[in-house]
Amino acid sequence: MALKEHEYIRQTLERYTNCDPEDICDFVLITNFKQYISRFKEKFQGDYSEGNFRILRAKDINCTMIDYGIGSPQAALLINCLAYLDKLKAVIVLGMCGGIDDTLEIGDFIVPSAAIRGEGTSRHYLPSEFPAIPTSSVNPFCIGAVRKIGLIPRCGIVYTTDRRLWEFDVEFVTYLRQQRILAIDMELATLFSVAYNYEVPIGSVMLI
Repeated sequence: MALKEHEYIRQTLERYTNCDPEDICDFVLITNFKQYISRFKEKFQGDYSEGNFRILRAKDINCTMIDYGIGSPQAALLINCLAYLDKLKAVIVLGMCGGIDDTLEIGDFIVPSAAIRGEGTSRHYLPSEFPAIPTSSVNPFCIGAVRKIGLIPRCGIVYTTDRRLWEFDVEFVTYLRQQRILAIDMELATLFSVAYNYEVPIGSVMLI
């Protein structure tokens, strides 16, 4: 008998994390930077394992962090897998992005209010006319988290691309500035789109 989708998804999550999906906490932080999960491990200890994804489960604070690697297909797969967790409460993306707005400086934080779907993955999950947006009930917590450390985040639109070395295309960068785009990344629109499709509460905090 062929596997059903939910069975395959569960097996994929288990294989990619090398842990039982039931051990994933209610709140999930996702990133694609190894230093983030290393710092999380230093601060909260927890149970670490890895397969294709790196994962740390800090049960004392009911929070899991997952490093999914790089690229929109990987990001989409992770959200698809997390959507099948019965106790999932929210997902927060902790990422980095390139600043487009001239007023931004290295070390500034952005809490995106939307992402332009300039990549190719999100079209498999939402019609082209749908916007890629975070969950309205989650974003205030992201803003509050940044303010809690004494900083004020910028809120606005991020452009998601699957193109490398975009920064050398002067015409493209000029276009982004003309459209008042704050920053650019490679996965956020995919994450928002897949989360919307599967009704996964999601928000993000992006570092310039």
